[in-house]
Amino acid sequence: MRIRQKLLLGFVGIALLVAVVGYASGRASQQVLCENIGQSSAVLAAKILEHIDEQIQKKAEVFQEYSADSTVRQFVAESNQEFEDIADTDAYIKETDRQWVAASEDYITPFMQNLIDNELSEKLREKAAFYNAKYGSKTIGEIFVTNKHGVNAAQSKKTSDYLQADEQWWQDAKQNGLAVMDVDYDLSSGIYSIAICTRIDDDAGNFLGVMKAVVNINEIIAHIQTTEKEEPGIFKLLTKDGRIIYATKNFKLFGHSSNELLSHFYEQKKHKLYAVITTDEDKEEKLIAHAHSKGYKDYKGLGWFLVIEYKTKDIFAPVAHLQTRILTITAVIMIFVIVFGLLVSSTISKSIGNFADIAEKISRGHLDSEIAERKKAQAKLQESREQLEKHEQLQAEHLEQIAQLEQEINSLLAELGREPEYHDIAQNQT
Repeated sequence: MRIRQKLLLGFVGIALLVAVVGYASGRASQQVLCENIGQSSAVLAAKILEHIDEQIQKKAEVFQEYSADSTVRQFVAESNQEFEDIADTDAYIKETDRQWVAASEDYITPFMQNLIDNELSEKLREKAAFYNAKYGSKTIGEIFVTNKHGVNAAQSKKTSDYLQADEQWWQDAKQNGLAVMDVDYDLSSGIYSIAICTRIDDDAGNFLGVMKAVVNINEIIAHIQTTEKEEPGIFKLLTKDGRIIYATKNFKLFGHSSNELLSHFYEQKKHKLYAVITTDEDKEEKLIAHAHSKGYKDYKGLGWFLVIEYKTKDIFAPVAHLQTRILTITAVIMIFVIVFGLLVSSTISKSIGNFADIAEKISRGHLDSEIAERKKAQAKLQESREQLEKHEQLQAEHLEQIAQLEQEINSLLAELGREPEYHDIAQNQT
């Protein structure tokens, strides 16, 4: 291979090295940024869900305590005693429930009114009014109490039916002591809510009945709304089967999330809590992080997911800007190096060729010609050295630019809490 070709390949190699280092550094920075944002967002989602679970547990404790109140116990015990005097209890309950459900929604029968007006019902309304006034909204939709037969003994307002013993929440509360039912639309109170259901026992632990409180979900999602004001991501609270309870942007309540999102949750539930995916909804690449509800103390949780989404084009914008700068500088350096390399290699090749001619003439005894040629060669050699010095100076400037880029990459990594990738920057500059 000719010297000119070797020099040219060397110059091009330097430019390509700068390009490769810049591209690899950009890709590494994207990966580091993705990991840091994904991990921190998964931790944030877990903390928010833990707060929500804790709030639900505290509300459950309020109604568990109230279920143990002596007034409540005595009233429900008296209701149970009244049913002891009914000859055919099942037939009575069935007929009363039929008449209850058959009545129009806005009509309250005398029997219903008697239940609504009794002493315990008044106390239930007072408790609901207290919490509604405290939080400035309809926090408690309704509260009612059943006896051991599963029929209403007291109620803050008219319920949709009289018999509750056939409901899953009633059976779960009777068996487990506490049942929290997933978010749903409550017909009686007209709000989207969860139901907190607690067992009522006497002093000996015998089953007396069940208390049910319908709690508005607005207070539950308020913590998410507060957090999202300080975070750039999109928040989504989902039920265990993927129905949307709340989202930062416009959403359809109980609408289903994309299959890609749900499949990722179920596959990664016990593994990595973040990933980059593309959904069918908008075909955009997103970084998603999520956490899964684990419950709090007695409350076992409802299996909810909290998702935080980011568009990758937004979070990778600083890295993309840096990559563009690196590629632009690399392109300029490559063009300059090729042009300069052609000039330098051409000059050096000519000088070497002149020395070869001189050597040939000396061998033939043409000394006079040799002196003239020698002076000419020396002049050419001096010119080549000057050009080489200029090249070395430019090369040093290029190395300094590379060192500056490495320092900038190290600074970005430091902001992300990662170790620097380049440790010999000062040496590269010399």
